[in-house]
Amino acid sequence: MTKRYHHGDLRHALVAAAIGLLDQRPAAVVGLREVARAVGVSSAAPYRHFRSREDLMTAVAAEGFAALADRLRAIATGGAAAGSTAQPTAHLTALGRAYVAFALENRNLADLMFRQPGPHPGAPALATAAEAAFAPLRAAVTALCGRPARDETVGAWALVHGLSMLAADARLSGDLREPARLAQMVDRVVAAYARGIAVMPEAGGEDAVT
Repeated sequence: MTKRYHHGDLRHALVAAAIGLLDQRPAAVVGLREVARAVGVSSAAPYRHFRSREDLMTAVAAEGFAALADRLRAIATGGAAAGSTAQPTAHLTALGRAYVAFALENRNLADLMFRQPGPHPGAPALATAAEAAFAPLRAAVTALCGRPARDETVGAWALVHGLSMLAADARLSGDLREPARLAQMVDRVVAAYARGIAVMPEAGGEDAVT
């Protein structure tokens, strides 16, 4: 077999190849041997960096959370530049749209990140990446409530995550899954939630959620 991989970061190449394969099939059927073929290295090469398929999938999930964090931070940065920090409800709905869009554009990756049994949630890199992805949502809810609001932040997360999973699993009617209609629904539902939590009394602290 002719090797296509000659130098550089093999670990990163393997993770990137696995993510590419997830565009085509669920994580449960992506194996180390297939990932090695995609990179162009021997079937033994991945074991230099990953002890098992589960280790590789944990790294892939962490990369997924990093990508989600980048997307949500871009919303936060763009909003601050545009002065939308004065409109926390609009900011929270924009984050909700971005979250749902990411989950639908990366269905198998999102499934691995949140629902596959393989990656161990206690893995430090995975936990750190997940927390980074959660931070923009926490900041938006804090701005909306004018205080750290742990329960309300979890509620906002559950809301947008639930909508994304319902859409991905085709549990919503066909018209609601149309991109423009889905974005409109996310806006309306998140805005209604935001109006409610903005007037709720304080309950709970600012302990880490993820």
